[in-house]
Amino acid sequence: MNALAGIILTLLAVVLWGVLHSLLAAPRTKQRLRRRFGPKTDRGYRLFYNGFAAVTLLPVFAISARVPGLTLYQIPSPWVFLTAAI
Repeated sequence: MNALAGIILTLLAVVLWGVLHSLLAAPRTKQRLRRRFGPKTDRGYRLFYNGFAAVTLLPVFAISARVPGLTLYQIPSPWVFLTAAI
């Protein structure tokens, strides 16, 4: 994959994730779920929403990790372990 294709693919993945994320966060979506499944859905929706957002963000990270690019900064040896632990 060349750099331009990687950038375009990453951009499309981020846009798709953002649209999905926004649709699920919209009050209209919550109202539809409440009408269909009852008011008890309010309790579990936030957990579902956050879990779904995290899981669907993983492919975006995977795509961006595979894009060839330039290393902008490299953390020196003793500090890289501290930042990885954090």
